[in-house]
Amino acid sequence: MLCLVLLCEFDDSLKFLRPLGPNKRLAMLVVFGEVGLEKALQFLARLMNGLLESLPGENAEKAFDQIGPRSVRAGDSRRGYRLARHPMMPLLIASPDESVDKAVASKMALVMDETNVSATLLRALLRRKRVLVIVDGVSELLEATSQKAIRADDGARDTRALVVTSRLPTNLADSLVVRPQNVTLAFLDRILDNLIAVGLGSGKLNGDEREKLRGHLKGMMEDVGVVSEWTLPMIFLKLMIDRAAKLLEDGKSFEELPRTLTELVNRYTEDLLRVDVNVTATMVDVRVAAKVYMSEDKSPASRSEARYLTAGLTKERLVKLVTAGLLIQTGETGDPFYKFAMDPVAEQLDANRVIIEIRDGRADELEVARLLARWDDVPKDFIQALQQASTPFKEELREANIDIFDKLWSAH
Repeated sequence: MLCLVLLCEFDDSLKFLRPLGPNKRLAMLVVFGEVGLEKALQFLARLMNGLLESLPGENAEKAFDQIGPRSVRAGDSRRGYRLARHPMMPLLIASPDESVDKAVASKMALVMDETNVSATLLRALLRRKRVLVIVDGVSELLEATSQKAIRADDGARDTRALVVTSRLPTNLADSLVVRPQNVTLAFLDRILDNLIAVGLGSGKLNGDEREKLRGHLKGMMEDVGVVSEWTLPMIFLKLMIDRAAKLLEDGKSFEELPRTLTELVNRYTEDLLRVDVNVTATMVDVRVAAKVYMSEDKSPASRSEARYLTAGLTKERLVKLVTAGLLIQTGETGDPFYKFAMDPVAEQLDANRVIIEIRDGRADELEVARLLARWDDVPKDFIQALQQASTPFKEELREANIDIFDKLWSAH
C-alpha cells in the first residue's frame, strides 16, 4: 500500500517526508486535518495539477516520483510535483459502506446519468488511476467497516488512487507523512496579499487598510506564546478576511475588526445565527454543543445525538445549528452523529467557556480537576485556545484558579 498522510492544516509547504512502503498497487493519501475537507482538496488540486514547486524534506522527490513524476506546466518552464502524468477525475464518497469499489460504481452512475455503468469500463478507469476516489471522514465511520472498505485486498481491489480524510490518526502501515503547519508570523507576510486578493479582490485594500488588517492578525498571534511559537490556524485568517469584506461592504472602519480570537469566533458564530430571533439563547446551545464535541479529552470528534441530548440540547435545537451551518449531521438516519463544521471554531468556543466559567467562579470543579490531571495529554491546539481565551483577563484568572493560570502562563 502506498500511503501519504497529510496532518493538520494545509499550506503550500510540506514539513517532512519519509520513504514509502514497497507495495505500490494502491496509491492512498490519508488527509488528517482539523478544518474540514476544503483545505485538503485545495492542496490536492495543486498537487494533481503540478502546482507544488517544492517538497522540502528527506526523500521527498523520490517519494513523489513513486506516486507520479514531476511535469512541466503549460507555458511555464518551472517544474511542479503532481500525482500522475494524466488528468484525474475526483469523486467524493460520503460513506464507502463495506467497499470503496462498490460505492464508486454507484457514484459514477449518478455522475454519468446512467442507470448502469459498464463494470469493464469502471474497472479500467479505477485501475488506470483516471478516478481519484475521496472518502471523507474515515475517523467517524465504524473502524472495522472503514478499514475493510479501503483495504487493497478487500473493498478497494480495483481502486488505485484513493484519498481518505480523517480527523484522528489512522495509524496505517507504510505511510508517508506530510505535516503542514499553522501560520507563523513570518509566513503571514508571505501569504497575506494572496489571501486578500482571493477573499476581497486584488487592489481592494489601500495600504492603511492592509496594515490594519495585518496588525489585528499579528496581535492575535502575539497574544500567545513566545515569538518562535506564534501560530494561527489558517481558517482564522479566512474568517478575519471575511469580516474585513463585510466591513468594506457596510462602509465601516477596520478599527472594528476583532482583536482576539474569542471575539472573531463569537462574531462568526453570531453571523451564522443572524436570522435567529433569540441569538443569545442559541449561543448558549452552541457552547453546550462545543463542550460535547470536545468532550473530556479536548479532542474534536463526531459525537452521537444521545450525547448532545444528555447535555440538555433537543433534536430541534440541533437541527437549528445544522441549518445555520455550525454543525454537520453524519451517520445513519436512525442513529445520527453531529460534528462541528470547523474544529478550530469548536476548540475556541469550548476554551472560551472553560476560562469564563473559571473566571466567574462557576466552573465544573470535576471538569477542571480532570483537565489539570491530564494536562500533559491535552492537545496543544486546545492549550493555545485556552491561552487565547484567557489573555484579556489574566489577573482575574490568577485570582480564580492559580493552578490553571500557572499551567497556561508559568512558561511565559
